[in-house]
Amino acid sequence: MHDTARIEEGPKKKPEIILYHNTTKGGVDSMDKMAKTFTCKRKSKRWPMAIFSNMIDLTTVAGRVIWQVKYSDHALSHADARMAFIQTMARSLMVTHLQKRQHITSLSLPLSRLSFLH
Repeated sequence: MHDTARIEEGPKKKPEIILYHNTTKGGVDSMDKMAKTFTCKRKSKRWPMAIFSNMIDLTTVAGRVIWQVKYSDHALSHADARMAFIQTMARSLMVTHLQKRQHITSLSLPLSRLSFLH
């Protein structure tokens, strides 16, 4: 797409590719801002954990956007609706695993007390 080395006329003389990037980066900035609102990131010296946490955060935002388009009239910036979506998503990911563990008697906390398993 940017195979020419065209330079902008004017005082800053920026390449065309830089100008294109600056005009189209708004979506990335918006996504990063939404991901930072409710993040699962923790301080870590291990770069794979940082990448994994970022993937979880971005997947949560993308899932919320898809859910909103398909099912909801709520605004994306509404923090309570976003938190409710994240909690619902987390529960749905945990339920199958916890239902399997529910019958293990050696666990210190009886999983049968968790209300969302039923």
